[in-house]
Amino acid sequence: SNFNFVREAITIVCDIVILYYKVLPWFWTKSGVLVTNVGLNAENEIIHTLAFLAGVMVWSQITDLPFSLYSTFV
Repeated sequence: SNFNFVREAITIVCDIVILYYKVLPWFWTKSGVLVTNVGLNAENEIIHTLAFLAGVMVWSQITDLPFSLYSTFV
């Protein structure tokens, strides 16, 4: 119960920071640069969106990993 409260509080703080510092628009432009560096067309919205979503999913997994490990082993 306490663990879930702490986890949700940290998640809310992280979400507020992401919104306040406009991380998602920054990451959108960086995903376009990544697509261009790979040699694909960044103007293609589907490829650009797939790169963006892949990055967001990786970030989500990295930030959720400590909580997942704690809930599994403790």
